[in-house]
Amino acid sequence: MRLPRWGRVLAWSSGPAWMVVDPDFAVVPPITEFLADLAARPTSAASVRSYAYDLLRW
Repeated sequence: MRLPRWGRVLAWSSGPAWMVVDPDFAVVPPITEFLADLAARPTSAASVRSYAYDLLRW
């Protein structure tokens, strides 16, 4: 099964280390805010990445 591509998760040199962008490569602000909040807590970068992919799929 092939699913449509709705965006992607990219590594980010500043901020929460991972970001979700839409198909036009524009950052999705609510997700960026959530990931920044998550990264500010004692959370591993791998967990932030995992949440980014979960939010992309959602």
